[in-house]
Amino acid sequence: MRELIYVSTAKLQQILPDLPRGTKFKDFEGALEVKGPAGIGVKGEKKAAKAAAPALQQAVNVLEQSSRAPSWFASRDVRPGMWVHFEAPLTYRVLTWRDVTSLVFVDADVASPEYPTGGRLRLLLHGSAQHLLGARPGTADEAELRLRSSLWAEFADVLRGSLLGSPDDDADTRLPDQVVQRYADRIWDNVQDLTKSLQPNYTSAWLAGYARVTALMPTVDGTVLAASPLYVEHIDSPEPGASH
Repeated sequence: MRELIYVSTAKLQQILPDLPRGTKFKDFEGALEVKGPAGIGVKGEKKAAKAAAPALQQAVNVLEQSSRAPSWFASRDVRPGMWVHFEAPLTYRVLTWRDVTSLVFVDADVASPEYPTGGRLRLLLHGSAQHLLGARPGTADEAELRLRSSLWAEFADVLRGSLLGSPDDDADTRLPDQVVQRYADRIWDNVQDLTKSLQPNYTSAWLAGYARVTALMPTVDGTVLAASPLYVEHIDSPEPGASH
């Protein structure tokens, strides 16, 4: 059984410009096989969710057959702007700061045979809470706020503001390269704070999907890979020792 839990209709319309506006998805169960690089525990095919309408299937096919076909999220050549495929133990919650409500997924921070990158490559997904299947429909006036949840700079403010009470930095007189590194370190600390709040080692479920990378931030403690998903689905946990 496969359960789709999140679909970004905005990204569907970017990939499929002719898709009628107002296309909606409903809660459902199903399964879909799409061609691509082997996923964890899967030989030659990825497990993905079947859409309530054919639009998601069509978007996946367009991506897979394009020059921007998704890479595995833990690949060393992943950069902002690229599409990635992920399979990871993730938990999620809604964050609110001022007039923006964002949905955030964070991965487990402990490595395991099923998830060898746990703890050193932190997967942070962000998007609109209204794209959760089963969430209340949004109004036309909320379209801009939904978009802002998918943009890294906007989401980073929501993340810091909701966790710390303010997204703003104090005046900083350090050299530019030091300021840049401090930014990455601060995001790492935000992810650690989010981990303490959500306890993904106890609450995460295995999820998979496609996402567009919005930020890649290396620090001395590890790397944060931030991405905004096209879709997210529940999957079965991989076999121990399986590798991508």
